Amino acid sequence: MGYTKTHRAVDLPETIMLRMEGLGQRLKQCREAAGFTQLELAKACGVTPGAISNLERGDSQIMAASHLFAAAKALRVDAEWLATGIGYKSGKSLLFHLSPDATMMADQIDRLTPEQRHILQALLQQLTK
Repeated sequence: MGYTKTHRAVDLPETIMLRMEGLGQRLKQCREAAGFTQLELAKACGVTPGAISNLERGDSQIMAASHLFAAAKALRVDAEWLATGIGYKSGKSLLFHLSPDATMMADQIDRLTPEQRHILQALLQQLTK
């Protein structure tokens, strides 16, 4: 969804560049919610405050993957979600570690009410005894 990967020949492999629409809005939302200034976030992810400002204003939509992962870690959000808006914001995304069936079930569980989740949990405990 709106990102491409390119390698810069002069940099290390970890500096895969990602072009992302909406990254700036997600970055700003999370930075403000976490109580970070642009300077504090910039220091945490190894970029200049101007780079954070440019991203948040939409003047830039490119961030090195290593910086993106550092920002996600500092903000305690999932890097995939920060980069693309896909997945879970919480930083607890297991989408790459779950089978397709388990991913589908996790998505369905997210739509259950707390009471329905409690019933499902009891059922699963009985089935896995």
